[in-house]
Amino acid sequence: MGFYFTTEKELKDFLKSNNITGAKAESFLSSFKNMKKRKDEYLKKLKNIKNYNQIKNIKITDAQEIYFSSNVWDRSYYRKILLEETFKPGLECVEVGVLKGDFSEILLSYNPKKLTLIDSWVCSEISGDKIYALEKGKLPQKDFDEDEKIVREKFKNDKRVQIIKAYSRDAVKKFKNESLDWVYIDTTHYYKAVLADLNNWMPKIKKGGYLCGDDFMIKDQHAFGVIEAVHAFLNLDELTLNSDNITHKKYGELKYKVIGQQYYIHKKL
Repeated sequence: MGFYFTTEKELKDFLKSNNITGAKAESFLSSFKNMKKRKDEYLKKLKNIKNYNQIKNIKITDAQEIYFSSNVWDRSYYRKILLEETFKPGLECVEVGVLKGDFSEILLSYNPKKLTLIDSWVCSEISGDKIYALEKGKLPQKDFDEDEKIVREKFKNDKRVQIIKAYSRDAVKKFKNESLDWVYIDTTHYYKAVLADLNNWMPKIKKGGYLCGDDFMIKDQHAFGVIEAVHAFLNLDELTLNSDNITHKKYGELKYKVIGQQYYIHKKL
């Protein structure tokens, strides 16, 4: 079944198997029942967006599209599952796209050997978020300056933390190939940027390491390219949420899994 649901029964079975009850379960069910309405509203919204990069190269069912367009998400829950499957103490790690450092704090609680935090703290066309900036309106630079200040203050006494203020494409050059155990990408979300990040960071991953990412969803136009970019990188032409046996022409044997709106690519030993 993966982590999308085509029927209410599948969702209820998922909730039961994961001991999700009470208000959280009701929230999941309520969201599921309203997905068709949200999808119609979403598609109506897209008609008013020029040059929108719709998924064109992946076979995806209506049910899958509805699910990934919905708000049936608990990011902290799925991130916990991701970390339980991919993380262990003592790793050399990188988080690309930090904002205020909230997830960085969670990563540090898992006791990495080193955590490098990378962010440009800029929202602009050059960063790749042109569509996002147009949608939201160009955000004041002072907002990003404040986010950077928060991060630097928050981690100033943690010797495990290194902070690099740079765009992902520039920061990646500071790392040797096969030097990192775990990388998490949460930067710009349009197709070309995500595909570039995957191609740039995968060489830096050690054998046995993980390249992970956020926003595997059809939530709005700036996030839409993640699904297609991941599939292009893995040479998959049909929506795939879990595969233990992917042979990449450049990186060999890989394992791939989607967990809610999180995903990981594991470079096998």
